[in-house]
Amino acid sequence: MKSGTRLLLLLGMLCLAAAAGYFLVRPWSNGLTPKPAVSGSTGLQWLQKEYGLTDTQFQRIKQEHDTYHPRCMEMCEEIRLANARVAELLGNSTAMTPEVKAALKEAEATYAQCRATMLAHVYRVAALMPQEAGRRYIQDVAPRLLTGAHSVDDVMRSHSPGSPP
Repeated sequence: MKSGTRLLLLLGMLCLAAAAGYFLVRPWSNGLTPKPAVSGSTGLQWLQKEYGLTDTQFQRIKQEHDTYHPRCMEMCEEIRLANARVAELLGNSTAMTPEVKAALKEAEATYAQCRATMLAHVYRVAALMPQEAGRRYIQDVAPRLLTGAHSVDDVMRSHSPGSPP
């Protein structure tokens, strides 16, 4: 492959990784992060109505979400650092180097681990719902996470009760 083509491919991959990182970090950069409920409001309330959850089920889901949130923030930081490393190497390279390849692999592995962790969270939330509601929740949320276009919070915030997710 010609070096110009490799560079374009590398830049394209970097853009995708940066976009994924942006969409994962964006909810928290705007101060929209749900915090443990003092007044009972976490931005997850649409879940209770949409999936017919009891107060007990909803409280367990809020607890799961609050438990998951710190790990999610850690993963966002790991993605940001991995992307910064790739950007730094690109800024200092005039050719595809083993270091650039290694940094790209690391960034991809970090993002893949993040997606797997998010999907595990989705499955844990679904397990706290009635069986059919849990299946529907997975069908609603998981495909958006797989595209890398949304974090769990983005998907939850963008969904209004009664509308398609």
